[in-house]
Amino acid sequence: KLDGDRQLLKANPLNYTPSASNDIGHTLKDDENLWDIAYKYYGSSKWWFVLAHVNNIHNPFEVERGLDLIIPDLDVIRALRK
Repeated sequence: KLDGDRQLLKANPLNYTPSASNDIGHTLKDDENLWDIAYKYYGSSKWWFVLAHVNNIHNPFEVERGLDLIIPDLDVIRALRK
């Protein structure tokens, strides 16, 4: 699944520009991963790859704890994917 999502981003990259008015900040805690964060903010862990892409995370299995993440507005992301 991970490789499929990477291929999807390569074929259809997100041209997302962070926006202070629509984005949320989140500091990654010791017991969290991108899937947890996607579920917390979007209600589904399937959006983890958006967090990885927007935050320039190349390996989601090796994410530094304490990292400040940008949580983009999902409606904006959906609009970009159309």
